[in-house]
Amino acid sequence: MADRSQPYSDIVDLIEDSLAELARRRAKYPGDDLTAIRLLADLADEASTALGERVAAAQAAGAEWARIAAVLGASVTDVRLEFENRP
Repeated sequence: MADRSQPYSDIVDLIEDSLAELARRRAKYPGDDLTAIRLLADLADEASTALGERVAAAQAAGAEWARIAAVLGASVTDVRLEFENRP
């Protein structure tokens, strides 16, 4: 379990839990580094897709790039480059 005094420890816990659950669902052993890498890459891909969908939904609801960038802690330019032309 993550150290609660550290920032984002709840996210670390969620990633660990998600990794374990995905391994269980796929009948894989997450203790194997290569298996863990594959499972984490799959989780990251899905998280990236979900983030893109949420950015598109926020923009469709009227959120400006500056507000989206502020929430992501990034520059408007970087956020537009990342999300503006996603399918």
